[in-house]
Amino acid sequence: YTTVASGADIAENYPVADPSVGAGEIVVFDAGFPLAVKRADASDKRPLVGIISSTPGIVLGEGGALGQRPVALSGRVPTKVNFEGGEIHIGDRIALSSVPGVGKKANAFEDSVGIAIGNYTASDTSGTVMVFLDLQRGIDVEAVGQVLLGLPVVTLSTSTTPTVTISEDTAATSTSSGQATSTTSSQAISTSTPA
Repeated sequence: YTTVASGADIAENYPVADPSVGAGEIVVFDAGFPLAVKRADASDKRPLVGIISSTPGIVLGEGGALGQRPVALSGRVPTKVNFEGGEIHIGDRIALSSVPGVGKKANAFEDSVGIAIGNYTASDTSGTVMVFLDLQRGIDVEAVGQVLLGLPVVTLSTSTTPTVTISEDTAATSTSSGQATSTTSSQAISTSTPA
């Protein structure tokens, strides 16, 4: 690993197919290249990996390897943002905007890369905000609705091997005579396909 005195994050070098991917951009794993990252695009619907670091304090992997970028794993890192979700204030979560690689103020339903530890207001012209890295999934409204309606919940895995899990749970209830009026059932179906 390599240590830099001025950095405030721990990063790991990952290959990139697109050399224009730069510091402050939100990235996802590139399905076309094993272990490579690419600029995150909302249309991909892929899990967020992190943010390209500008000056990491510690870099894991080969330092300065050609075609690689340091992806922040922990700590704080400047992140490119816009006003798509409104002004950003300390404590707001940062999600991917409609602009590839660029963040915005997140709502509760969006996956986020971290928490803003600085403000980004109308008077700010930097285009970046300092973010404490903290990857988090948003609320899956469809799954919540299925649970509330008592429907089977379908969960798609985000691993490199696609997995579909269907589960159904029905709670047992009883009458005053002690007879069960419904039964408890659990069913899980898993399907996986090679990557």
